[in-house]
This record gives sequence, C-alpha cells and structure tokens, in this order.
Amino acid sequence: MPDANAQTSRGGRCCPPLSLEGRIVCALRLVFVLSALLAAFFGTPASGQFQPAPEGRKPQPIRRTAGGGPNAARVRQARARQLLRMMLKPKQQYIGVQETHLYEGTGLISEQEIEGDTNGSIKVLFRSPANVRGDMMIITPGIFRSYHSSARLLEVAPWPTEYNDESNRMFANLLNGTVTASVTGNEIVADRQADIVELKVPNGAAGAGRVLRRLWIDDETGILLKIQKLNALGHTTSTTTMETITVNPANAINPNEFKPQFPGATITPLFPAPQYRTMEDAQGHLPFTPIEPAPQALPANFHLDGVWGFGEDRAHPYLHSVLMRFTDGVASFSLYERLVPPAKQTPIEAPLRRTFGRNQQTWRIQTQQGVMSVQYIGHLLPEQTAAIYQSLR
Repeated sequence: MPDANAQTSRGGRCCPPLSLEGRIVCALRLVFVLSALLAAFFGTPASGQFQPAPEGRKPQPIRRTAGGGPNAARVRQARARQLLRMMLKPKQQYIGVQETHLYEGTGLISEQEIEGDTNGSIKVLFRSPANVRGDMMIITPGIFRSYHSSARLLEVAPWPTEYNDESNRMFANLLNGTVTASVTGNEIVADRQADIVELKVPNGAAGAGRVLRRLWIDDETGILLKIQKLNALGHTTSTTTMETITVNPANAINPNEFKPQFPGATITPLFPAPQYRTMEDAQGHLPFTPIEPAPQALPANFHLDGVWGFGEDRAHPYLHSVLMRFTDGVASFSLYERLVPPAKQTPIEAPLRRTFGRNQQTWRIQTQQGVMSVQYIGHLLPEQTAAIYQSLR
C-alpha cells in the first residue's frame, strides 16, 4: 500500500489545491498503494484520533511474543525481515475482500475486492464508497495504474523509479538502523494466522520507540492481511483489514488480470514528467522559483527527495505550481507552492501556534516574486513544522 504523499484528486489527477473530497478520495487510494509496494516506510500519515472497531466486529485477541533478552530480540527481528521479503512476493495467489477505515475528517469507510499473485502483482476493485465504486488499481512490479471509471481516466506511474525503489530502500533502512522491524505478536485475521510486524524508530534517533506501522502478515504465505498506520502522536490514522480471503483459489488467477484493459480510457501520468531529484536539476523547467526550507530547519536526516513542476509556462506563473517532497527514508512531508495572483492577495497573517500540529496547513509568505502560497502536507511534530515555516519567511 508506493508513496507520493497523500495529495489530492481533480478528475483523478494529483494536483493542488486540496479539496476536502480530494483529500479523502486520494488518501483512501494511497492506503492501498502504500501497502502494496511497502511504502509503509515512506508514507505520510495524517493526524487523527483512534476510533473503535465498527459495532458487531469482534477483534481477535493478540498473542504477544514473549521476551527473553537480546537473543530473543534478534530472533524476532530476523523473523520480521523474512516476513517482509515474503510479503513482497507471496508464496500463493489469493483473492479476497478488504475494508479500509480512515480515522480523520469524515471517518470514511471503504470496501474493495483484492487479488494478488506470487510476483507481487495486486489488483484492487473499489466497491464503496459510491464516488469511487468501479474504480480500480493495478500494482505490478515497477508500475502503478489507477483507473477512474466515471471519468474513464487511467493514471499511470512508473513505480518504483530509479530514485524511489521502495523495496531496496526498505531493506537498506533496516540494515542501517534507520528503522527497526520486529515481530511483536500474532493474531487471527480473516481466519488466517498472522504474525504482527511492528516498524519503529530505533533507539537513539529523534522520536525513538515511536511505532510507524503495524503489519499483519500471513505467516505461511506472506500475504499482507492488515495494516495499521499511526501518526507522530501515536494515534491510528488508518487501517486496512482483510475480511475474507481464499488462498490458492481453485481457478488460478490469469496473468492478464494485471494488464490494463480499459478501452477508450484517457491515459495520463499520475505525476507530471519529468521528476527532478534536486532543485538544480529542476532549474529552467519550473514555472517560478520555489522557496526551500533552510537545511538547518529540516528535521534530522531529512533532505529533498523530488521536485515536480506543474506547468512550465513562465509567462503565466500564476496558473501553475511546484511540489517538493522531503524525506529521511522513513517519513516524508511535502510542500506545494504557487504564486498568488495580485487580484487575490489578502493581508498576510502569521499562522497561530496551535495550527502547526495539523497535518495539512497553508501559509502565505512574501517573496521577491510576490506572495507565495505554501501548502504543507506531513506528520512532523509541531515544533518541526514551525521551524520549516520560519525558515521560509
């Protein structure tokens, strides 16, 4: 479930500004994208409060893995890495129905049909809510496709890219200690035995011990049965749970199921091409010069990971915008910037201190080019977000 941060949707395409509906729909889609290619290490969890399971559902008790000192801890960590590798390429095909809960805003609930093969390919068909019913996502090694049935629009993204290879980065982060993975217990999900893999910030790092994700992985096949995302405050922001599943179905899944079959659909890139890795690479290709946070204002180990230009017509800079994405290899945040047309400029007011804890916020900053609207999307701590804002001024 790859990562591009939870952006927005206008006619299916990711672009600012973020409407409430766009935030909800795109957040819902990215829950699955992030799980499918394990960008659980790189996603942007939104702030939210935990909500109880829907009435009538009886969660199975979690059996915690016993302690036992350093040796036992190493065994649990080794098992977690084994499960994560299995998850990238499960041992059996499967079909099922899963349900997603977003614990923010309207508390959206969605149901999807899902099928996957042993190569890591996944197809998700949305049953609900009504505004995405019939939409489909197909995730195969190296590419992601999202089909919007109402608009007959097919979005395509080469994923992972040269610079954003999720599986390689995942194991690199495990090896270098940027993130730790350990089996913490087991639970029955959809009548399958699952080991619970907990991804955490390691000791000695900022936010040490904070749980980033919990993954319920079938201990026999490696199929991902459930994922729980948490924000910096430890609140659950979303869960996706397999409700029913058939492993190794009698009718084998046809490989053509993972090939696009949308006759008459308009094909468009999910993000405008090209993607620039550095601001230097992007120079001359952007509609205006964006303002960057000072390096010393970024949280520890964060760096610019990608730049997208929405339009290159410098003669009409007010019609376009720029997206910058920053990451430390574990978490990420984005800045959407656009110049405010003179006719729409209003007096600039500094944001209230309490607003820096929000996962989405908009600032207006005076620059030599004019007033810049900066939209922050991320899950940093309030003091970290405030430091970024101050450095942009």
